[in-house]
Amino acid sequence: MAAPAQTAVLFKELRLTLHSILEELIRKPHAAIVVDNEVLKSILHLLIEEDNPT
Repeated sequence: MAAPAQTAVLFKELRLTLHSILEELIRKPHAAIVVDNEVLKSILHLLIEEDNPT
């Protein structure tokens, strides 16, 4: 698999994982301590910036 294809697959898996984490936070807002996680903040930032034109 070429590097761009591997990257696309990784981002797809990352989005699915992030989606499930965010769904869980919606269902259980008292578990919001996860939002303070620096890794999660970085992932969210990368995903938001991915769609922004430079």
